[in-house]
Amino acid sequence: MVRIYLDTCVYMDYLEDRCDNIRPLGEFAFQLLKRTFKCEFNIIVSDWLLTEMEKHENALPLFLELLKRLGNTEKVIFVTKTESTEKEAKELCKQGFHLADALHAVLAGNAGAEYIVTRNIKDFPANYGSAKVVFPENI
Repeated sequence: MVRIYLDTCVYMDYLEDRCDNIRPLGEFAFQLLKRTFKCEFNIIVSDWLLTEMEKHENALPLFLELLKRLGNTEKVIFVTKTESTEKEAKELCKQGFHLADALHAVLAGNAGAEYIVTRNIKDFPANYGSAKVVFPENI
């Protein structure tokens, strides 16, 4: 099964049903999650993602409920950051990437993600490991 890693912004698009004046970002995120429930993907979730979700008011409980529903279908792969992954992410920072996004990329790559799904493609190293960086509507 295809493994994907969703960036925080994709979950926030879904939870807040966001739009960008033209596109229904929340709907794109919803369709991706719907496809996960239909057994098309396994979603990789990291402790770093949970840390970022805590920064958004009221988002963490909604996110945890979503994970619980996905977890009941055995679609979630949980990974944690280590000293090694943090060191690898800091190396990426030397190439101009932000630590937060570099950590997501390293965690996704190390967990065997085939895709990193984000709205901020330019913020991620292209094709880190075997993971391709894509928009939700392009997967």
